[in-house]
Amino acid sequence: MPHPQPEISVVVPLYNKEPHIERTISSVLAQNIQHIEIIVIDDGSTDNGKAIVSAIPDRRIEVISQENQGVSAARNYGIRKSRSDLIAFLDADDEWKPGFLEKIIYLRNRFPHAGAFGTSYETPVRSGKTYFPSYAGIPKGWEGILPSYFRASFGMHVLHTSAVAIPKYVFHVIGGFQVGQNLGEDLDMWLRIALRFPIAYSNYPLAVYHQDAVNRTDAVTVYVEKLPYLKRAELALKSRVVPDHLRNDLIEYVAKRKIGYAKLFITSGKPEEGRRVLAKVMSNGSATEKRFWMLLSYIPSIIFDLLRLAKWRFFAFMQRLKRHPL
Repeated sequence: MPHPQPEISVVVPLYNKEPHIERTISSVLAQNIQHIEIIVIDDGSTDNGKAIVSAIPDRRIEVISQENQGVSAARNYGIRKSRSDLIAFLDADDEWKPGFLEKIIYLRNRFPHAGAFGTSYETPVRSGKTYFPSYAGIPKGWEGILPSYFRASFGMHVLHTSAVAIPKYVFHVIGGFQVGQNLGEDLDMWLRIALRFPIAYSNYPLAVYHQDAVNRTDAVTVYVEKLPYLKRAELALKSRVVPDHLRNDLIEYVAKRKIGYAKLFITSGKPEEGRRVLAKVMSNGSATEKRFWMLLSYIPSIIFDLLRLAKWRFFAFMQRLKRHPL
């Protein structure tokens, strides 16, 4: 007798995340919504992560192995194997708070026409505190249809791979995750959705994004012009397929993303690369910020190293002061 269709499918791509995967799966099993399936796609791992998942005694978990093809191929495989009409994604080193799926279902029921449902998240940092992202024009605790995904993402991106669910039919309309990309493949997906569908969002942090996990991609090494989401955004602007009410926001979004990568290059000792990226920023709205960082690119990189060292020493001093007041 076939199993009934789950209320939501959870797709977890797994590649060499042995220290974290049990925590991740446990956070799914602890959800208030229990009528689920968990599809773990092991993308050719060489550690014991797959064995750890396989040993968890829960029939809702399915582990599928494939040769290493990258995270996009793993997610796409999970989408094809899913039985629900709503698919949530969770990276193998992140976790959910117990109310995450409940909030996703709430958003889906309230905004059934949306092409994606997301929540905010939190990030533990080295100081022992917790970082909460802020978004342009989206107050904390706000819920609804985003007026503009691109404007909301001028700073931090409003959607995150471990805090989003997408109706399965959306993939039939726009396709799957772009295979062969290990950085920005998720941002490319959100951009494609935002150009075609409204996005429902809850600015409550119901996921936990762990940046200290093993096996993470170094963003500083990226060649900016090859990032799939920036290429797609610029092609969309040239082809004039962008809705009029989103066009200016998308132009500014591209500019701010490029300036962000330029800042990363400049503060990481690659000023020439930073200047090359800044030279291609074409937005009038970001002209002042562009000039500011172009000027900073001529400051010796050792200055940035010293500033970072001073910052971490200050944080360490404050932590010691809290433990041992004067």
